[in-house]
Amino acid sequence: TRSKAGYLFNMRKLLTALLASWPCISVADFGFIGHPVVVELYTSQGCSSCPPADKFLLELLEDRSRNVLPLSFHVDYWNSLGWEDTFSKPSFSDRQRNYARHYGSRTIYTPQMVIDGKAFVVGSRKSEVNDIIDELLAKKARIAPDNEIRLKNCKDSAKRRITVEGNPSMFLGKEYTLYFLTVRNRVESVKISRGENARRAISYGNVVQGIRKLAWSDNKFSMAEFSADIDRDIHFGIALLQRSKFGPILAAAEIVDTDCADLEQLALSESMEAAKVALEAMGVSVWADAFVSGEWHGATALNAAVIDSHGEHQALMESFDSAPASTKP
Repeated sequence: TRSKAGYLFNMRKLLTALLASWPCISVADFGFIGHPVVVELYTSQGCSSCPPADKFLLELLEDRSRNVLPLSFHVDYWNSLGWEDTFSKPSFSDRQRNYARHYGSRTIYTPQMVIDGKAFVVGSRKSEVNDIIDELLAKKARIAPDNEIRLKNCKDSAKRRITVEGNPSMFLGKEYTLYFLTVRNRVESVKISRGENARRAISYGNVVQGIRKLAWSDNKFSMAEFSADIDRDIHFGIALLQRSKFGPILAAAEIVDTDCADLEQLALSESMEAAKVALEAMGVSVWADAFVSGEWHGATALNAAVIDSHGEHQALMESFDSAPASTKP
């Protein structure tokens, strides 16, 4: 028979390990897989050099073997040359110009691809683009979990919530900008009757419909709340986190419609069930049931520690130590 001291020692280690390993559960993980490489194509329906790049973007969209998020931004500075691009907006031209200014360039052109906000290449140069994508994916795969920046999001009543997670030291002394994009969710063919592409029908995919900067809710670059109606029959939403305003893209997330409260409860239930399994493995099934039901007051402390995601180890251990001896093995 194990001694009481032995059980106390093992339980303290178990609870410490469980709390240290549980993730933040305030919001849900985003819908995308991992950390995609974001490819922005700056293009125009009036540009005769652009159709090969537009076709290449569709290939990136259809390629499920790599974690890539292709986005098509249609600029408006071709609109006075015979054909007005039906997807173009001045804000997309401004975004391309701001990239150029940020990196000290005076030149913008179409078709241009901006990859993860830090690599620039002619959009039709498939081999060069693919090499950059593969290199960036390999670098992302080597990032230690402690150095990852994650975007999580959910919907709370009329508001949507995006939380930025990562090692706090990564954010000190740095400026970050969070963007919300609406993106058309289908491949669309456009018949062009004038301009350089007259009498052609060109297909476009993942066309950006709008982009706006989100304000931080807590002045700590960690959470933003905003309103957005997303008609899933027409478009989907994307969140992008960039260093500075037009620097490297650090994280991307697809906007989901899952209710925040439901996700918090689900995450809590899963965490408590994991605790029960771990306790049962140690042969203390009575305590395991108490953890899930909340009947033991130490379970309440555990709930609080998990909910606020800070791991209040000392408070929990004091609660454990002060539990009635009759409840302990």
